[in-house]
Amino acid sequence: MVDRYGRENVLFIQLPQNDELKGTIMPDGLLAQKLIRDSGARYADGTSLCGLDGSDFFVRDAHPNQQGYSKIARCVAQIIEPFLTQDRQSTR
Repeated sequence: MVDRYGRENVLFIQLPQNDELKGTIMPDGLLAQKLIRDSGARYADGTSLCGLDGSDFFVRDAHPNQQGYSKIARCVAQIIEPFLTQDRQSTR
């Protein structure tokens, strides 16, 4: 994606899995962070920015519940708004 669209046009947001809420990122997540950093693309750590906790996930599986998805939607909107408007403002 970065090669195709350019690092300034790509934003990766890492959202935690239920198992990652205590700050331990799963191996796939660590690899993803490394690849993103190496590509020079923009990155937002949703684990620290979105404030998800155990009550945002279903008890019997690792998927977010309605409250969790609402929190994710608000958080992602806050993260991407500056990203989407940044280039427009810099060209004015």
